[in-house]
Amino acid sequence: MICQVAKKVKISFLIIFTLLSISGTFFHYFQEKVPRELAEHRKTFIPEIKNARINSLIKLKEKLISNEISINKFSSQFDKSIKKSEQKEKEYYNRKREILEKHSYFNFQSKRQFTFMLSLICLLVFTSILSIFSNHNKDIMLRKIASIASYCTGSISLFWLFWVFFNSIINENNLLYLFMFLTFSLIVFFIIFKTIKLFASKKLSVQILVDFIYRARNKHYPEIASKALHAEMYDEALKNGKSVASISENFDNDLLNTLEHVIENG
Repeated sequence: MICQVAKKVKISFLIIFTLLSISGTFFHYFQEKVPRELAEHRKTFIPEIKNARINSLIKLKEKLISNEISINKFSSQFDKSIKKSEQKEKEYYNRKREILEKHSYFNFQSKRQFTFMLSLICLLVFTSILSIFSNHNKDIMLRKIASIASYCTGSISLFWLFWVFFNSIINENNLLYLFMFLTFSLIVFFIIFKTIKLFASKKLSVQILVDFIYRARNKHYPEIASKALHAEMYDEALKNGKSVASISENFDNDLLNTLEHVIENG
C-alpha cells in the first residue's frame, strides 16, 4: 500500500514538474516587454531632442542666409545650440538609466528577462534530474513517464535553440510562427529521441543477454552441476547448499527478469 502511494506521488511529481518546466519558458510572453514608464520616456527622444536640434540648426541657417545674423554670431549660436542639445541628451539618458534601475530585478533589466532566464535554467536542471531519475529507477511505469518527460523537455529546449537563430521571425510575426516552430521542434526531437533510443536499446539488450549468459555459466550452471555430479558419483543427493528446486526457481526468475528487461528496451 505504501509503495503504491509512493509510486503515485512520484508520478504526480514527474507530471507536474514536467508541465511547469516546459510551460514556464513561455510565462514571459504574458509580461510587458518594456515598462510603460520607459516606453513613455523613449517617445520624448525624437520630438524633444532630435527634432529640436534639427529645427534649431535650420533656423540658424535661415537667419544666416537672410543676413539676420553675422557669421560670427552664427558660429556662437551654433555652439550654444549644440551644447544645449547635448545637455538635453545627457539628461535623457540619465533619466533612462534611472528608470532601468528602478525596474531592474535581481540585476536583470526587467522581471520579464528574469522570468525567462530562470525558466530556462529550471528546464535544464529538471532535465538533469530526469536523467538521474531514469538511471536509478527500475520501475517500468516510472521509467516510461520519465522518458516521455525527457522528450517534452528536450523538444522545448530544441525550440529555444531554434529561437536563438530565428528570433526575429518568431518575435515579429503572429502566433502562427510560434506554433509552427514549436511543432517543427517536436517532430525533429521525436526523430532524434527515437534514433538514440533505437541504438541505445539494442546495445543495452545485447549487454543484458551477455550478462545473463555469464550468470548462467558461472552461477546457475555450477550450482546444479555440482549436485548432478555428486548424485552420479555417490548415487545420492547432495543435501548441502541450496535445493534443486530453489536453484531452478532462481534460474527461472533470472531468465524472466532478463527477458522483461530486453522487452522493455526493445
